[in-house]
Amino acid sequence: MGAEKLTADLAPRIEERLRAVRWNAVEQEMLTHSVAGVLDEHGVSSVSLKGAVLARRLFDDPGLRESEDVDLLVRVERLEEAVAVLRERFGYDAPRDARDARGRPLLHYRLTHPQSLPTVELHWRVHWYEERSGTAMLMRCETHDGLRRLAPADELACLLLVYARDGFTGIRPLADLAAWWDRNGERVGANALDAVAKEFPELAPSLAVAAALADRLAGLPPGRTTVQCGPWSPRMRRAERLSNWQLAGADEQIYADTAMVDLLLSPPGQTWPFVRRQVLLPLDVAADRLVQNRSSTLRRSSAVALHVPRVLARFTLALLATRGARRRSPLP
Repeated sequence: MGAEKLTADLAPRIEERLRAVRWNAVEQEMLTHSVAGVLDEHGVSSVSLKGAVLARRLFDDPGLRESEDVDLLVRVERLEEAVAVLRERFGYDAPRDARDARGRPLLHYRLTHPQSLPTVELHWRVHWYEERSGTAMLMRCETHDGLRRLAPADELACLLLVYARDGFTGIRPLADLAAWWDRNGERVGANALDAVAKEFPELAPSLAVAAALADRLAGLPPGRTTVQCGPWSPRMRRAERLSNWQLAGADEQIYADTAMVDLLLSPPGQTWPFVRRQVLLPLDVAADRLVQNRSSTLRRSSAVALHVPRVLARFTLALLATRGARRRSPLP
């Protein structure tokens, strides 16, 4: 079929991209070790989530999984101290994340550097719906090569929750899950995910839907990864139908679908926190998310003003697109 001609131009471009991603990954790995070490010096335990460290463990080549930042999980009671350490020792700017009534960030603090060091995200939990998992997972960590690592069941649950938090979009989370299972599946007990779901029942619907999709789309064995949380609710089934491994549709609709999955899997009584994090964004956060920093003041203001009606319109389209048995992306 002339494959040599088809790939003649593509192969050099792929190699060039891989080299660039590998160099970025080296910088991120070095920073991860440095930040974790400095936090340890101050008595702040941390564990790496995702990123270049995970890419090297899963694929033996961090160039195969591009990352934009360094993610670390810390105890919520040491979160402000961790921010202060990074600002003092590494020169990071103050975070600008939205905070709840207690002054906590909704999920993490995002710290950017004035001289272009990789962005660092300091998490205090791995998903929106509860507040205990971060501390519990840190207490169960194992240490390998000088870095803490989540216990196998916790790491699998974390990857599934990230997949759910991202609205079940794309194939990269599925590649992570498939590679993780190939390397670590034998270390996970038959009911390990059930134990996590029982410990944190607010996360059970997200874990159940993510595990079912990982079974269908990435080949994880259903007998080992099924989450027993009772009959699926209509909201869970709708969230599953919104899964979009093909990334079909406009970017703005994909973002709205992700937010809709968040709403569908939210525990009872958490509608207002959902509205705060997905709809009624602080003005500066909305402007940063919706338009480029170099955009004019008028364009930034108009984007913020139109954000809520546009989101609601996209939510309506998401509901219409998944009526009955309709799906965003077909399942094999």
